[in-house]
Amino acid sequence: MEQELITLARKAGQAVRAVYEKGTWETTLKSDQSPLTEADHASHRILTEGLSAIAPGVPILSEEAEEIPYETRKDWEYYFLIDPVDGTREFVAKIPEFAINVALIHKGRPIVGIVHSPLESVTYYAKKGSGAYRIGVDREMLPVMAEDSASIRVLLSHTDKTPDLNELMKKLPDPFVARMGSSLKFCAVAEGKADFYPRLKPSMEWDTAAGTILVEESGGMVCELTGERIEYNRQVMLNPPFFVLGKSLFQKMPDWKEKLFKKGAF
Repeated sequence: MEQELITLARKAGQAVRAVYEKGTWETTLKSDQSPLTEADHASHRILTEGLSAIAPGVPILSEEAEEIPYETRKDWEYYFLIDPVDGTREFVAKIPEFAINVALIHKGRPIVGIVHSPLESVTYYAKKGSGAYRIGVDREMLPVMAEDSASIRVLLSHTDKTPDLNELMKKLPDPFVARMGSSLKFCAVAEGKADFYPRLKPSMEWDTAAGTILVEESGGMVCELTGERIEYNRQVMLNPPFFVLGKSLFQKMPDWKEKLFKKGAF
């Protein structure tokens, strides 16, 4: 199934890239005022049709489909959770930081994750117990440690600016902050290009599931501010605030538990 899923994500990526490179597209607003483009529609169609062929009978939950009631999905053992274009705001603003997310969820936890970057033509893939990989020209196991320094390399979204975040940053020794859109932040942490990604603003389950298993299989951790792992297929699909901790953070900041979490979190 691995190669079939990677091929499918790349096919959706080609459709998204074609729209992006066209340079103009119709944009509408959803009920939550988030943007929607023809790229989202094209990717959704390719992914849902493809997943139905790869794994007949496995339910699919997509950001761009009609809402599925909790009473219908609460007993799902397996299902695919997808975001056809994660980072549509970046897409619309012509910021080249968007991705395609595909996760397979089993009993509330992601067990397979794919994040595909259409513009870089790079696919990140992870499977529970099998490691995480960056697949471009070559296939590299993550983390692939980039040139490093003693600074804590922090990734934030383009709009993360809150008093709580400012207080958190004061706890980090010599932080270096960069900003990036979409689930590509998870990929950067999994690769070893960044150490820490705090998310205190709202996000949805389809934004994070694929990236979560990528980080976990690369030796990192994704957890709520209580230290607990994020569960999926909750009644309300809005994520709690969370931290993405890279393997490199544990080495640079031995007291990370005491600095970042409340007493008793672990």
